[in-house]
Amino acid sequence: MARREVKWTLRAIKDKMAIYEYWINKNKSVAYPQKLESLFNDIMTLTVSFPFSGQLTDIPDVRIRIVKHYKLIYRITDTAIEVLTVWDTRQDPKNLKF
Repeated sequence: MARREVKWTLRAIKDKMAIYEYWINKNKSVAYPQKLESLFNDIMTLTVSFPFSGQLTDIPDVRIRIVKHYKLIYRITDTAIEVLTVWDTRQDPKNLKF
């Protein structure tokens, strides 16, 4: 099998951008958003090698990796690890839909 690649959905990219914008406005600095971006990329690079290491969900082929206060929810396909959404765990879980 060929090595999978990480693909970020439009929703996941928008989620990340909203998180980064929040921290830039709060801290008046890009340092923390840059750190989060690095952490998100590092965990997804590791996930390419170990795609089934994430927490199971009720949905087949969908798993979760946790980075700080964020859940990266991803789907495993034959060719990719597709990040569906980035969720701040401090929000009401009833609002999480993917």
